[in-house]
Amino acid sequence: MTVYKHAEVSKEPPSYSSTDSAPYDGVEIGRKLGSAIKLLAIFCIAYFVAAMIATPELRHVAQIEILGLPVGFYTGILVFVVGVVVTRMCLNQHEKS
Repeated sequence: MTVYKHAEVSKEPPSYSSTDSAPYDGVEIGRKLGSAIKLLAIFCIAYFVAAMIATPELRHVAQIEILGLPVGFYTGILVFVVGVVVTRMCLNQHEKS
């Protein structure tokens, strides 16, 4: 058995609260949630537009060429760009608080 000569026993109960002194802010959370839902809606619209253009029924739209590339390609790239932008906006919003 090991004996610790200089061990100290704390009489204070352990603290399970967060280290932040800021209280729960319902208004701030509501604002962030509203913004996140709006950004999700923007991404969903871009995604479903690209998905609809990729269907066989709208093949004639997807085959329209702009600068030598079909519109279907541009809408696919648009989904990635919108996804990155939306993610970055959410992260920036989280960093501000």
